[in-house]
Amino acid sequence: MFSGKRPDKWYQWHVEAARCVQIAGIPAVDAKRRRREYRIGFRTCPAHEIVHFVPGIGITCYVFSHHGTVAEADVRLIEFRRGVATHTGGS
Repeated sequence: MFSGKRPDKWYQWHVEAARCVQIAGIPAVDAKRRRREYRIGFRTCPAHEIVHFVPGIGITCYVFSHHGTVAEADVRLIEFRRGVATHTGGS
């Protein structure tokens, strides 16, 4: 009986890598500060999606590529504005 878990890392989101980076060229982001960046991937036979995520900033890069029909996206962060904290809970 199939347990639903794959023995490989395909057809599921997972963290592929973690590294320290400096984010340069983005207004309002301190280019000298080193930050932890996670590469999160979703790989299938016909396509792959890669997301680079930095806590406190968000998605800094998104790549999609279909391996058959021509369909691609390569999106990069070009501007950052820190949001205002809001209280959404009760009392």
